[in-house]
Amino acid sequence: NSNSNSNSNSNTASERDAKEQRQKQQSSSEVTANLRTRPAFDCRSKNESDKQPRDNNNDLNKPRILPSRRAKKAAIHKSMAKKATTYEDFRKHGDDANRSDNDDDGENTVETVHSAILSLGRSLQAYYGAYCDDSGNVLNPNRRYNKEKHYAGVLVLDKAEELLSLSAAGKKGTSAEGGATSVLSELLLLPKIMKLNLTIVVVTNYANLSTTRLNNAVAASGSLSTLSSGVHPVTIQFPAYRGNHVLREILSTEENQQLVMGDSLPTSQPTSLLSCSPPASTATTMRPSLKEKLVRSFWNTIIQFASDSTRDVRDFQRIGRALWPKFAAPIGHPSALRSILTEVAQTLGIATLTKRVLQDPKEYATIEEELVRLLGIRFYPQIAALASGDDSLTLLALDENGILDHHYRHNNQAAATITTTEQLPQQPYLRNCLLLAAFVCQHNKADQDRKLFSIHGNGQRSKAKAKNDVYGGNDEDLAFGSTATKSTSSARSLQQVEQLRSLRLRPIPLERVFSIFVTLVRLNPNGGHDDDDYDFDDREGDLEANMDDLGSSRLYRDLSHLMELGYIQQATFNKGSHQILCSLTREEALGIAKCIGIPLERYLI
Repeated sequence: NSNSNSNSNSNTASERDAKEQRQKQQSSSEVTANLRTRPAFDCRSKNESDKQPRDNNNDLNKPRILPSRRAKKAAIHKSMAKKATTYEDFRKHGDDANRSDNDDDGENTVETVHSAILSLGRSLQAYYGAYCDDSGNVLNPNRRYNKEKHYAGVLVLDKAEELLSLSAAGKKGTSAEGGATSVLSELLLLPKIMKLNLTIVVVTNYANLSTTRLNNAVAASGSLSTLSSGVHPVTIQFPAYRGNHVLREILSTEENQQLVMGDSLPTSQPTSLLSCSPPASTATTMRPSLKEKLVRSFWNTIIQFASDSTRDVRDFQRIGRALWPKFAAPIGHPSALRSILTEVAQTLGIATLTKRVLQDPKEYATIEEELVRLLGIRFYPQIAALASGDDSLTLLALDENGILDHHYRHNNQAAATITTTEQLPQQPYLRNCLLLAAFVCQHNKADQDRKLFSIHGNGQRSKAKAKNDVYGGNDEDLAFGSTATKSTSSARSLQQVEQLRSLRLRPIPLERVFSIFVTLVRLNPNGGHDDDDYDFDDREGDLEANMDDLGSSRLYRDLSHLMELGYIQQATFNKGSHQILCSLTREEALGIAKCIGIPLERYLI
């Protein structure tokens, strides 16, 4: 019995094992079949997969194509460029979504110049931006030209100094210490930042434009960098016009005549002065020879009075447009021209102005010269009255049509007599202060500035005992222009020092000149004129506030004028430190100081 039971149990176990093995084989075969028929990944929903069954046999037979490395990089850069174009809108919408209803920052947001410069750079990038970098990576897939072609652009900024007063604003109420960069600096740095094949040509009258700082605000000392720190330009210096004849030739060209005089002098074109049948309007229409003589005489008079104040052709054009009607008033009408020619001929002993006289080149040239001389004599007292006293031709008061104000129009009887004595150049008050500051820096030693212009000194006599100067004599007496020394040797030494100073000019830093300039204006707030100041629009009470802005265009324009006149030169042997030389003599400086009411002798050592 026991044997039979054991045999039956073994048979049952073997059958059970065989059955389990068959089930495992069947389940593994079903899993394998499912793996072969199912797709690797299906992002469709269950309903979509039921509606649109896939053809598994075609998917298995289709070869798989992998993208190349270059195609991957192109796709990445394309997506990055797309994100960059929509980043501003995304950030704007995101800020609007995150801003609460009670927040009013959006109302204080000001449209900045920075966004306009950025938009300009992006627009130029499509034309002059780099297509790919050195490694072959695509930087500008939206470029409109082929990568094999290289295009270069040139941007010309005329009167670039006017951009110094513009700055990138932030929000209303933000402090100036943020250091808003100027528009000029952003434009100059645009090709470098955005990698543009763009050349910027800056045309300016400022000799020290590269030394201006990047921001216009009063920022921390660490952010007071200049344009030359970020941009290293190629500077081409065009010197001022030397000699009045050069200005006369430039102003007498046809282009300038059209700009200044227009069609006020119609001329005739006769075939020949010796022709038997000259035009009928020869006596009433101006000949080209007469017009040329009148134009040259007019510019000779203007240049004689205005060349000490400016050497800019545009200033002469403005003055010429204002004064030309006064010069050409006697000959403005054809009938007036004939009558004045007849009067001139009678003064020369010619009874009547006949055709024979008009056809004679010698006699007609004599009449023209006499006419030009009489008009010049009539015009000279008028322009002398405008340029006399404290006025200057460069500061004439004009109306909206560019015509002289009535205050100047009826003020010609003050110059009945013409003085031939040499006068000092009429300069604006602030320009004279800048010139005197350069002279003080050129005349005095740098270590004496603290004593004369410090808060405690203020140009007053010090009660402390003065030490002996290295030049000899009492330091206190020398500081205030006194020549009464205690010994004859000191006076002799002082005279020798003055001779040495007149022979050798020491370079002075431009920063020191600016410092003395501001101090001179603050110590003499009532200088210049008691009535309306012709230099700037504000009154003298606002003078100190105007001088705090050393980056203003007015200061650099005055400095450029002084350089053009030759009173200030740049030290060519030491260009890196921005040093200048002042060639103003002591007599000229004292004369200018007396005119504007500044006690210059108090500040000279």
